[in-house]
Amino acid sequence: HAETLALLGSSWKRIRIRRSPSSREALRDISWSREKLADYLVLRGQAGDTRQALEYYIDDLECLEGLMAANPSSPEAAQDLVLCHLKFAGFAARTGDKTGAEKHRRACYDILQPRISAGMLFDRFTMNIYREFHEAFRK
Repeated sequence: HAETLALLGSSWKRIRIRRSPSSREALRDISWSREKLADYLVLRGQAGDTRQALEYYIDDLECLEGLMAANPSSPEAAQDLVLCHLKFAGFAARTGDKTGAEKHRRACYDILQPRISAGMLFDRFTMNIYREFHEAFRK
């Protein structure tokens, strides 16, 4: 598995260098793949896996932030970024980073709140995330 992980990691780095914000589907596919690889590493739990998973989660977050910046009126881009922050919050909580977990939960709310207030529609799961965090973060 180590050789496969190294090959996938180096391939994604090359793709990331050449990616373009206009290639929304390709970026979503890359993001999804990196997230799944990070999830696998977290579950595997071998030495160095947590650090490598964190790198993949960070790359995923940066990719989705770029998509959101390029497509600010896209509910899909917002939802993808929210789900990434939610995943990151869980990762931070599992690794004992309470501040990081709170930061990423707050980011979920900050992404959703103005969009929902402006009438953007989201699926039921995303709305449940919003409702949960709305109770915690509304001013």
